[in-house]
Amino acid sequence: VQRMRALDLHVEFDLRGITEANDNNKDYAYSRLGDDVAYQIINYGSMAYTQIFDKPQIMRLEWQYTVGNVLAGKNVFYHCSRGCDRVGTLSVLLEGVLGVSENNLCLDYEISSFCGPNGTRTRNEKYVVPDYDFEGMMATIKSYPGATLRDKFEYFWVNVCGVSAEQVEQFRRIMIDRTAVDAQDGRRPHPAL
Repeated sequence: VQRMRALDLHVEFDLRGITEANDNNKDYAYSRLGDDVAYQIINYGSMAYTQIFDKPQIMRLEWQYTVGNVLAGKNVFYHCSRGCDRVGTLSVLLEGVLGVSENNLCLDYEISSFCGPNGTRTRNEKYVVPDYDFEGMMATIKSYPGATLRDKFEYFWVNVCGVSAEQVEQFRRIMIDRTAVDAQDGRRPHPAL
């Protein structure tokens, strides 16, 4: 808790959903990080992998609770029970819209393998557990319109989940040092900087 408090967190977003959180702790409606950290939870629990395409309204709530708080200047900590499937999926979706490469998205997701039983989970887990279909999720995202993978993730958030394109761009401005990125790519700095 002390290490987490040092991160100046303002919001704890629990991806488990009320039922699962309640099963683990009957008194779940507060943050273990302290009274000054707001606790948010989705009633039905978060989606993972290809399930995200079936319930875009849940993904829109996840955007609201994570990005909405970031846009309001709040530091957000989000978690599920292990930090693998639901957190891994949301992290890929958020990093993807920021322009993280497919290789780095996959490598970052692979880190969540250490949270699985015996550290054996991989993005190819669907061959053991069919619902764990990271490859299927990425294939669907890559099938969306857009010149780049980043554009395809934006299509998911804007056209599938109903997030505004303006919020996507605001999120990018907050999360990315545009001057450094543009200089690295040989482009002019972002006009807002």
